Amino acid sequence: MGSRLVHSLSNDITKITPKNIPQDKERLYEETLHLKQHINTLREENLKLKTKISNLEKEASKFEKMIQENNASYFRDAQPSKPNETHLSMTLKQNVKELRADLKKKEDELEEIKKVLKYTKIQELQVILKFGGAFETHSLIGTIQSFSR
Repeated sequence: MGSRLVHSLSNDITKITPKNIPQDKERLYEETLHLKQHINTLREENLKLKTKISNLEKEASKFEKMIQENNASYFRDAQPSKPNETHLSMTLKQNVKELRADLKKKEDELEEIKKVLKYTKIQELQVILKFGGAFETHSLIGTIQSFSR
């Protein structure tokens, strides 16, 4: 083979060096530059891919957290919860309060009307007592006359 082996002191690394370089040194230099550029391109691409992977992993962990939170909130909402003061319950309580006030007002008005009716009835009875004797006398006379005919 046209190369010799050089052993290092620790005998674990071997280096092969050629004796004769049959190719043009300029072409080898260009090829070396081209390969170094290719290596740098691959390193850049590798770095970009590692960055992309780490970003995707971060997004995946965010999505996992969101899923866990949604699952936790779903199970928390699915369980019967304590009655809380929602807008609807506050509105309903206000409506009940207003209806009770209206009911009280109507009951008071009804009591007033009943008092007025009692007073009117009492006045009618007093008029009947006052003039009742005369009316009854006339009605009895009219009834007697109708029987006597």
